[in-house]
Amino acid sequence: MLSASKDESIRLWNVYTSCCIAIFAGDQGHRDEVLSIDIHLLGNVFASCGMDNTVKVWSLQGTSHTGHRVARAIDQSYDSGTAARGGGSSTACQSNSGPLSTLLPADTDDSHGDSSNSAAAAPRKRFQTLLEQFPLFSTSHVHSDYVDCVRWVIHTFDQKIFCCFSCYPEF
Repeated sequence: MLSASKDESIRLWNVYTSCCIAIFAGDQGHRDEVLSIDIHLLGNVFASCGMDNTVKVWSLQGTSHTGHRVARAIDQSYDSGTAARGGGSSTACQSNSGPLSTLLPADTDDSHGDSSNSAAAAPRKRFQTLLEQFPLFSTSHVHSDYVDCVRWVIHTFDQKIFCCFSCYPEF
């Protein structure tokens, strides 16, 4: 899950472990509130826009060095005993304690008896949140006012995929 924020950042969350996997902010990130996010249908990139009059495209998978780091952090967020590299803050994560944990199947381990007692006794592991500062693409001189909505529209032509951002200005 991705969240947009007034603090100029975008956060990638693992709802299963309640970990903040990555924070997309900083040097070439947004310079004002982030208003909208849309994930590409393939799940490998997402677009964001905000009060800084920009649209940015960020990588989630291995098409670039950035994408490899984010993909690795996503994988490691399920095993929060393995720290992700790349800076950022350290957050406590615990499997099956996220906001959607009631919707997920319970892990049962017959060798330890009551699973609720063993889960409560297990120490919380630390996860190193990745800080990502470099988008794949950024507009800076296209919009004269803030961009409050971004959506992916896919067109195929001659075996290539083109993306179009639809921005809806405030009236």
